[in-house]
Amino acid sequence: MQESSLDLYNKICSEVSNECKKLLELVDEFSKIRTRELLKIPYYVNIIDELHINENAHSRILLKFLEFRNQRGEYEILQSLLDYISSKCRKDSFKNIDIQRPEITHETERIDLWIKDKDYAIIFENKACGAVDQDAQISRYIEKTKNKGYKEEQIYIVYLPAESKEPEIQSWGTYKDAFENRYINLSFKEHVLPWLKSDVIPNVKQKDVYLYTALVQYVDYLEGFFLLRNNQKNINMELEKILIEHLKIDEKSSEIEKEKVLDENIKNFEDILTQMKSLKEKIRDNFFEKYRNQVKSNYPLLSPCKHPEYWLDVTINIDGEGIVVGIGDDGRFYCQAEYESHKNIGNTLLMHLMDVDILPQNNNNQIWKYYSNNKLDEFDEVYKLYEDVVNKINKEYLPQEKQISKLLTGLRKSENNENKWWVYNGLDLGVSFNDDTKTRIGIESEFKATKDNPTGIFKIYITTWRVSNYSPQECWENYKKEILEKYPITETDGYILDEKAPNGRVYYHMPPIPFDGENESEIISKLTEYYEFIEKLAKGKKNL
Repeated sequence: MQESSLDLYNKICSEVSNECKKLLELVDEFSKIRTRELLKIPYYVNIIDELHINENAHSRILLKFLEFRNQRGEYEILQSLLDYISSKCRKDSFKNIDIQRPEITHETERIDLWIKDKDYAIIFENKACGAVDQDAQISRYIEKTKNKGYKEEQIYIVYLPAESKEPEIQSWGTYKDAFENRYINLSFKEHVLPWLKSDVIPNVKQKDVYLYTALVQYVDYLEGFFLLRNNQKNINMELEKILIEHLKIDEKSSEIEKEKVLDENIKNFEDILTQMKSLKEKIRDNFFEKYRNQVKSNYPLLSPCKHPEYWLDVTINIDGEGIVVGIGDDGRFYCQAEYESHKNIGNTLLMHLMDVDILPQNNNNQIWKYYSNNKLDEFDEVYKLYEDVVNKINKEYLPQEKQISKLLTGLRKSENNENKWWVYNGLDLGVSFNDDTKTRIGIESEFKATKDNPTGIFKIYITTWRVSNYSPQECWENYKKEILEKYPITETDGYILDEKAPNGRVYYHMPPIPFDGENESEIISKLTEYYEFIEKLAKGKKNL
């Protein structure tokens, strides 16, 4: 009995294996035919295809369409969308929206698209690329909108999946029933694409050539995404022939019998797909485990943080405050830094990381950068950013911030400088005179890292800002003659005048001071010298 059971088991395994091979052979044949047929199509290009866009990009594209205003100042495409929702989708509540002066934003407070107007707000949640619903996501966005002063009955929800798919119940929190009449599911395939083709493109004027071509490219992209392009029809027909032949679907069979054969094979493909996904997860787990070990090795003194949704993370402690840096996944990789309390140091650090454009997007106590997908071939770039952020904080920001604090203490001990100096972002030590006047001027200074020393160079510059209707250049002209007489530009001393800095400011760079950790007094002496000179100049021009 035991032997026959083993034989039966082996037989079953063999049959499963053979069926698996047949299905994989079908996939291989599918791929070859598709490649062959694509070569027959005339040369074709769609810019959006080549950009491999994600949900963020879909949201940005929709934002540009919805922002369009005609010559009468009307938000023509936004109104068209509301009309489509009301008439085609029979959601009468959207008729109550009266477009006045809408503010349309993307990724503000993590909301994909957010339209806020005088008497209404619309939350767009974009799932074009299949991102999963986050914990209580819609509920949190409703709360954020209410916190902006909108009543619940003024808020509308538009859910944008690729194809018909409702939000998870948990995403609604307690709001699902309350928003039944102010919620619409607009899938890209069944609604957005037909709306753009039938209601928007035909009504765009020829002179709006950039809008028209953008719409045509986007519609073509969506048709390609859903395999609806005309140039794909022949491919689809060839692939259908292969299916009929391989699965032995007899043309004489009834529709019921054909469906049965297809259902059986769909089930087999789903089983194979499940196994493939399981194998993929194992491969990814092994991949990320290598990086986890690398983090432990590279940052042994930093604490792993408490965010389970992050695959790689550490907490950097700054004066008892935790700055968390991690890599997460929200349908695509992202690197994020946040501080766990609201002390000043955490905020200034994040602002500094934004100022140097390491992590450009922000929301309250978080800053981050998203990548286009969550494919492993992109992870090296994400990890490099992660290390850049950790190292910037740990090896550069902290030593510079600590040294700036020491300099500030030293300056405030000076009789003439007491309570005048300030620090911006923890790293920029400065002072200003004649604030809010056309003769505003000041001094700013900061450490710059050298190869082996985060505080290797100390840079000082006299600067002017824009004040009211006066440009930095106009403010600078009030002082230029006296400053250049006192500190003339020479090739050897290091005085450099920059009157057209990228941020619009004027900077007069003073000779940089090498810092070895011991010559604080030299830096304080120079800062005091420049301070006393500029203070005297500013007093004489205060009433200009």
